[in-house]
Amino acid sequence: MDPKSQETFDRIVSLDPESLTDQDRDFLRARRSYLTPAQEKAFAGVLDSEGDAPSEKPLAKMNLAELTAKAKELGVEVAEGATKAEVKEAIEAKIAETAGQ
Repeated sequence: MDPKSQETFDRIVSLDPESLTDQDRDFLRARRSYLTPAQEKAFAGVLDSEGDAPSEKPLAKMNLAELTAKAKELGVEVAEGATKAEVKEAIEAKIAETAGQ
């Protein structure tokens, strides 16, 4: 492990598992093989939650690229040059349409 990653790893394993940020959790999961057995036990809850589905970002907090990707995922056609508000509105309409079925 490079020195900067080692420093980050050492900082993270010195923290309480409940205080880890999502970024800390991801970093630790990616370097799980470096944990001692005691650290594996201490961080078991963090490591085991790897398969949990991430909570979805609210539409209002998404940028245009994220909204466009979400629209594509839902099968919503987005006109070239559409604004963030227009894409968000189209997604909301599709979600409402789907919920009404």
